[in-house]
Amino acid sequence: SQIKKLKCSNKDMKVSAKDGYIRVDYGKKAGKATITCTVKGVKLKTTFTVKKYTNPVSSIKIGSKKYTSKFAKNDISKKVSKKALNIKAKKGWTIKSVSVYNGKSKHYDVNKSSFSKKITLNKKYADLFVVMYQKSTGLTESLMITYR
Repeated sequence: SQIKKLKCSNKDMKVSAKDGYIRVDYGKKAGKATITCTVKGVKLKTTFTVKKYTNPVSSIKIGSKKYTSKFAKNDISKKVSKKALNIKAKKGWTIKSVSVYNGKSKHYDVNKSSFSKKITLNKKYADLFVVMYQKSTGLTESLMITYR
């Protein structure tokens, strides 16, 4: 209720004031916008940048099945049981963390260019979540494999 005069310079991005934060809906397009508002009489301004998605993995396999090309769209659904997960980052990228949820959560802090572990994704609502980071650009990409 204290966010007033909310404006966005990019017409393809929609901004809305929420309780204590600003929501930006930007779809799938890359772009840049200047967002301005007033809070308690103070003018605030920030630049919001959406970069084009880039596939940060050079190789990702579960068992013998390769998923690398599927991450061009960042959307996969596949049931797997006790298979080796092998991830290799592209040059310049680091695997920050890997989380596996299959009824219970397992989280691995990686900070390396490769990762290998046996996993199972066979429960209802099982997920594999990989966070990757590119130091040169400051980009973070999140990859997710979901079984529903």
